[in-house]
Amino acid sequence: MTGALAWPNCPRHPERCDFLHAPEIAQLDGDGGRLTLMFWHLTARTLLGSKPFRSPDVGWWFWRRMRETFPCAMAACLMPNHPHVLAEGDPAVLHGRMRGLMSGLTRRLGEHKLWESAPDPTPIRNAAQLERHVKYVHLNPCRAGLAEDPLSWAWTTHRGLIGAEVDPWVTVARLAPRVHKPIDGYREALHAYVCNDSKVAASRRHFPTLAPRGIAASTPLPLIARAAASVTPWATGAERRSVAVALARHQGWRQSNVIAAALDCSAKSVVRAGVIEDGALRAAVLALGSPLLRLRLADIAPVAPSRRRSRTVLKRDERCKTPRRRRTG
Repeated sequence: MTGALAWPNCPRHPERCDFLHAPEIAQLDGDGGRLTLMFWHLTARTLLGSKPFRSPDVGWWFWRRMRETFPCAMAACLMPNHPHVLAEGDPAVLHGRMRGLMSGLTRRLGEHKLWESAPDPTPIRNAAQLERHVKYVHLNPCRAGLAEDPLSWAWTTHRGLIGAEVDPWVTVARLAPRVHKPIDGYREALHAYVCNDSKVAASRRHFPTLAPRGIAASTPLPLIARAAASVTPWATGAERRSVAVALARHQGWRQSNVIAAALDCSAKSVVRAGVIEDGALRAAVLALGSPLLRLRLADIAPVAPSRRRSRTVLKRDERCKTPRRRRTG
């Protein structure tokens, strides 16, 4: 083989590339003989009888730190007593990050021992296995009897993958090439594949539909606010308000003071609400048109803190955006 794997900032951090020659970490794919990192399925389970993620506050705290810890994940889900993550890289590093997450929650809750020993990551050796693991992860709430369909569970990357989240953790642009599928149409194809299971109610397997544009202000503003909040789990208060205002305008609402009263903010805040991207508005319109996507009020995420993040998190985010493979002669 003549190809080599390019890793961001390799000259400055050569230790990040040392593990790439290990047969259980790097492998040849079937498309041109390129060297690729293997994917791994990570999980951890709390002690028997302990279900800390039944608390929405604890669950959202942990879910957001899962994204910070594994920003380039391919799929993730958080259950009442265990998380699932599909990630790419060195299994020892990934395992260490998972243990760090576990320790962080233990300290936050003031517990002496909260978790069972974290099992070793499970290797995922090809694209077909990766897609099966994505389905398994997203179906966890349904197979446990906690949800009738994967979209009604708040802590899953399936909602973002089908376009029902603003600033989603995992996107089809990242996942589709890894499972050797075209990006166009993959949202619908993935949803059909995941929902083709006996644990998903037949009446809830359809792909969500967009709400029609409102001519008159007939859609209740509380419903609009709920739809906007359901698709903004990663947003700050100002960002969530901008999505709600844009959705209200989409539905024909024009009076800023009326919108402000429904959103519990000032009319000046409504007037100053920032312009949002088309994808963000589409996610909100999708939630407005599909009851499956509108979370219960108790399950809606609290607004996120400031966008300031640590250098470590910013570096990890940058790795997701940087081309990771380059063939050399």
